[in-house]
Amino acid sequence: MDSISTSLFTIFGTDTALKACLSLICLILLTAFGENWVIYLAVVVLVTLDTITGYLAARKEHKVSSNAFFKGWSKILVFIMLIIAFHQLVRIEPSLTILDGYIALWLAANETISIVENANRMGIKLPSFLVKGLEKYRDGIKK
Repeated sequence: MDSISTSLFTIFGTDTALKACLSLICLILLTAFGENWVIYLAVVVLVTLDTITGYLAARKEHKVSSNAFFKGWSKILVFIMLIIAFHQLVRIEPSLTILDGYIALWLAANETISIVENANRMGIKLPSFLVKGLEKYRDGIKK
């Protein structure tokens, strides 16, 4: 495999070979997830950011544990399974297209809230409306 990629870069030049590789990745994503692949990629990026900020917040609080890290990766696997399941459901029944986008946006919103919570735990100064919103959100969940 290494010789193939080296040959591509030698024959086509680095710039063209890189564009070809990126185009192939986009083609695979488009084929697997249709036009919503950008939304799914955004969810993956948000999950990754949430994992990193969660680790940094736990480290600051001296609460790093392998159980929490395992729980984070388990969540990622569940999210991936949800995305795949809803996408396949839409392929079977196209009238349910709204569910495909809804689950991705719900996951993105969930991860964004978690990232903001982690930033707050790390001591990053947040606007007061965000802090108050998080408190109301947490209070609503506890009820």
